[in-house]
Amino acid sequence: MRRSSAKFGAEVVTGFAAIEAIGKAAKSRQLAVRIVKAGAKVVQASARAKAPRGKTGLLKKAIGMKAVKGTRGKTLAFAVIGARSKVEGAKGGKTVKPSKYAHLVERGTKPHSLVKRAKKADVAGWAAREKLIAAGGGKKHPGATPKPFLGPALQSSKAAAGRAMERVAEQEIWKYASGKKDRRGGKR
Repeated sequence: MRRSSAKFGAEVVTGFAAIEAIGKAAKSRQLAVRIVKAGAKVVQASARAKAPRGKTGLLKKAIGMKAVKGTRGKTLAFAVIGARSKVEGAKGGKTVKPSKYAHLVERGTKPHSLVKRAKKADVAGWAAREKLIAAGGGKKHPGATPKPFLGPALQSSKAAAGRAMERVAEQEIWKYASGKKDRRGGKR
């Protein structure tokens, strides 16, 4: 295999084995996970920077990323970015999990009643609650304005994530083409 650079920065791979290795690399789900993970890290950092810092700051801390292999069809890999469910803290003596409210911060909420809900089986309680709400009684939540951070993070970091993915893809494909050993000691 020979690797050469032209004046324009184009690199050429010659040799049938190298081209065959590149073809195998392109179909590798493990390779795809590494590439997707590189792009997801960029988006995760942007989401953390854009997340609103509330009283506890837990939402910023909870934003995580997980890249996984696809299991069906042509999906080689994908990444999920959002609040991790294992992160929790205390606020006012209660346990708070950002994974339970991150979507409410992102999209906001409509005004709604704070009257406790009766079980549907308790017909009298349900009817009393509905009557109270209809009469305008009981406490009302004014709603929450949306404070989007995940959507804007994705939009603002698309180009940087793409560049990170390209960089990792190029490195990995050159590893395959040159026949270097992977981390486990076997040949790729």
